[in-house]
Amino acid sequence: MAARIKEILNKVDALVVAGHKIEAQKILRNLKLSIIPPHLRVRFAALARRTHQPALALRLLSPVVRPSRDRTVGGTSSEQIQYAATLISVGAIDEGLDLLSRIESLPPEG
Repeated sequence: MAARIKEILNKVDALVVAGHKIEAQKILRNLKLSIIPPHLRVRFAALARRTHQPALALRLLSPVVRPSRDRTVGGTSSEQIQYAATLISVGAIDEGLDLLSRIESLPPEG
């Protein structure tokens, strides 16, 4: 199952890079979120944001980054950055910038 999810991730990424965002959107929209392993959620969220599906990106990351109703922040710095970028893209600029200001360490590039 993990290999299949990775294959889907790579296919969607290739579609986005090639400019086939509508096809990528369809694949992401039909994907059952519960089968995405935790270590791939941030990559799927990034693809959702890049294909103009911010609600999907937020659904993938909010249980990790905002695990409770208070202002507690969880998740990795990569998850927090992606979540903040998505918030900013939907107009929640203050919340996104606040989250970015709380990140203690940046993930390695690559």
